[in-house]
Amino acid sequence: KCLLGKKDFFALRCFAAPNHREAFDSVSVIIALRQKKYHSKNREKRGKEENLLVCLSGALYNEERKTNGSGIGMKYEVWITVRGEQHYAGADPDRTELTVPGTLEKTESGWLLTYQETEATGLEGTCTALRIGPERTILRRSGSLSSEMVFETGKLHTSLYELPYGALTIGIRTESVRHRLSEQGGVLEIRYHMEVERRLSSRNCLKIQIKRKK
Repeated sequence: KCLLGKKDFFALRCFAAPNHREAFDSVSVIIALRQKKYHSKNREKRGKEENLLVCLSGALYNEERKTNGSGIGMKYEVWITVRGEQHYAGADPDRTELTVPGTLEKTESGWLLTYQETEATGLEGTCTALRIGPERTILRRSGSLSSEMVFETGKLHTSLYELPYGALTIGIRTESVRHRLSEQGGVLEIRYHMEVERRLSSRNCLKIQIKRKK
């Protein structure tokens, strides 16, 4: 542990960055420690300054690793563009597209993408949450309707699709799930077949592009 008084901290901050006075963090401390060339007539004082730099930079670095090192729990404001394509037998493809604000959060198992539906999808008043993991992606909707869809490559998952006039049994047979995500955003693409009451209804492609707000 490193205990510093206000005077020590102020003196160390000035020592690390006397010209710029930028916000003091572990990066500036480490840079000052490794790259700063300074001279002091008092050898004992110079040694104390070095020890303070080492102590403080280590403490700050460890604290940053605890909170932000893995990025888990960090939530980012993003723009989300959702493109859906449905193919029915004997009919032209049905395509929809919308762009909405939302959030992207890093979780222990992957990513959590959340946004509000609009009139464009006919689901106004519904919150959509996509939990994206290495093996499967789960889409949950709550609000004006409640549903859950599980996407796992090569597997069939069934669930109830609750509507105001009743519930339907929905089957999702996933062809592929691909995603490339980071703190800056990325892409999620899901190709799947939908069954309604155990009968093939449509072939679908859901593509979501995510871009972090500036």
